[in-house]
Parts: sequence; structure tokens; C-alpha cells
Amino acid sequence: MKQASRRRVSVALAIAAAAVALALPSVAPAATKTFANTSSVAIPTLGNATPYPSTITASGFVGPVQDVNVTIKNLQHPSDWDLSVLLVGPAGQRTILMSATGSATGAPAPNETFTFDDEAATSLTSAPCSEQAVAPGSYKPTRATCGDANPEAFGPPAPAGPYPVTLSAFDGKAANGTWKLFIRDENTGDGGVLAGGWSLTIRAPTDVTPPQTTITKRPPNTTTKHKATFAFKSSEPGSTFECRLDGNLSFSRCTSPQTVRRMYVGAHIFAVRARDRAGNVDTSPARDDWKVVSKVASQR
Repeated sequence: MKQASRRRVSVALAIAAAAVALALPSVAPAATKTFANTSSVAIPTLGNATPYPSTITASGFVGPVQDVNVTIKNLQHPSDWDLSVLLVGPAGQRTILMSATGSATGAPAPNETFTFDDEAATSLTSAPCSEQAVAPGSYKPTRATCGDANPEAFGPPAPAGPYPVTLSAFDGKAANGTWKLFIRDENTGDGGVLAGGWSLTIRAPTDVTPPQTTITKRPPNTTTKHKATFAFKSSEPGSTFECRLDGNLSFSRCTSPQTVRRMYVGAHIFAVRARDRAGNVDTSPARDDWKVVSKVASQR
């Protein structure tokens, strides 16, 4: 009796554990994606760069930021010391990437490329401020306040300060949306250009689940009409659709409702699949079979 009782308890626990597992939401896998804006940014002798801001739109994530790094490419300017660079995320969070780094007298090498990463080994400069050009490489976000550098003077549409100096400011915040890079030259005398634009590398949970497609309107199984109209929907809002007729051609972009015309007498197959905003495609397209018959045959 005791042994049977233990079996019943074990089975009950196993069923309960399975129920809990089914009830738990699935966790989307994290992935790292890089988005880039390769357009150049002109830096004046004093004031806001053009464009102000330069933007990148990130998409395809289903969860918040876990990590973000930023690369600015081919920076050409006689003095990094003049520059203030601010990154603003989709939810309004912000951080200084570089401000008053290098030195007023140490001209940088041309075409500098910097990657800003909280996990980098060093900052751009450390006290006392460098009197040498800052070498391209990977650095922590840095506000060096070298010498008598002017303070950051970001104006609208940049958000007001204070500005932290860490990319962890974006952790747990929205990954999808528009990211903004604001650049200012804080001192007179020389300008420059961010010739290669910039890129954003984000790690966050991604959408890897394909949508489900359903046909909601179809022709009769047998019809004398040589055209047919189909309506369809996706399980995910914002999806687009791709249709195929009779399996003769590849899937092509379509919208609901979709009307096919000049159908010959015989059997036909219409198939449609949804593609969600993350690019996932329904692997089992919705399908409908119908037959066009002649009016004479239908009267028999």
C-alpha cells in the first residue's frame, strides 16, 4: 500500500511539474544585431553638427536591451578635445560617449574609428589628460574634462542633462525604435567630419517565432466563375503577405483581399504565407483548393 501511494504521489508531482512548465512563458533567445547609418556628419567650427541628430532605427527585438555598443567611423577633426558626443535611446535614456577627450594641442590621426563599450579595458583619456593623439580602438564612454574645455552645450532637440557616462543607462530599456547621435563642436577654430557615419550593436531578446496564416474568405469548392477572391490574416499584427497560385511560381508580395482572374477550367490551389516584422515567415502557408467547371458541366 505504501509503495502504491508513493507511485500516486510521484505521478501527481510529475503532472504538476508539467503543468507549471506549460504555464511558464517561453523566453525568446537573445541575439546581437548591428544597425548602421553610413551617412557622413558635418562638424562645424562651433555648434551643432549636421544632421543633428544622426539617427538609426533598430527593429526585430521582443525584449529590452541587455548590452549596447556604439562605433563612430572615420572621425576627422584636428582636436577631439573640442567634441561632445551624446547617444539617446528610443525611450529617452542617454549617455555621453565622448566629451573633452584628447587634448587641445594633440592632433588626432585622420580617419579615427572608436568603439564605445562599457566592457572596454580603458577610457579614451585619463588624468592628466593626454597630450597625444587618441589612437583608434575600443574605449569606455569618457568625459575627460581636459584643460579648460568648454562644458557640453547640447540644445534641442537633444534632451536636457544631466548626462551619465555609461552605456548601462540603456540596459533594460527599449531596443526597438529610433536611436539618436548628437555631436557638437564646443570650441572655435576648426571643424571636421564623421565621414563614415556610425553603427549600433545591440544584444536583446529577438523574435524567432513565425506567424500563423489563416484564410478567412474563399470561393466555393466548385464554381463556374473564372475569378476568385481570397481574404486572409496573420496571428501577428503588422505582418505582410506573400501569395502563390497553383504552385507554378514563387511566392510574391500580396495584400488581403486578393483576387485571381482568368482561371481556366480545372483544379486550382491558392497559397498564402505571412511574414512578420522581424522577418519570420510562416513555414506552413495557408492553402485552399477549388475547381472551376464549365457551365454545361455544372448543369448536368
